Amino acid sequence: MNKKGFTLIELIVVIALVASIGTFGAIGLSKVISNSKNERYNEIIQDIKLAGKTYFTIYSEMEDYSYLKNNLYTTGEVIIPISTLKNVLLVDENLKNPKDNTLINGCVVIEYKNSASIEYKVCPYETGCAANVCN
Repeated sequence: MNKKGFTLIELIVVIALVASIGTFGAIGLSKVISNSKNERYNEIIQDIKLAGKTYFTIYSEMEDYSYLKNNLYTTGEVIIPISTLKNVLLVDENLKNPKDNTLINGCVVIEYKNSASIEYKVCPYETGCAANVCN
């Protein structure tokens, strides 16, 4: 008997294998994309912290902004809104969260622990927030 082509069973098996490989590939790709977005978000948070540190360092030395240092050492913290960092061009004004594509707002909280420790946190609210919400 002359056999030309594939049987229906062989075709179904091949299609099932290709579909399963595609499914596992899509799941793996979605995890890679999610991890990439998380890494980018963490980089943005670090950039905002650096911008807050830069703002504090520059502006606390100016006479009109001497209250920054005074507040830090008397109350133990200074709150710098991200909108202020955007206004002085230390942060991109269209900075978006890669996870949900929303504009990033909030503030940088600078906390004075002791003479050797100043901590910078990014909070989602302009007035500061509880430590467990800050990055």
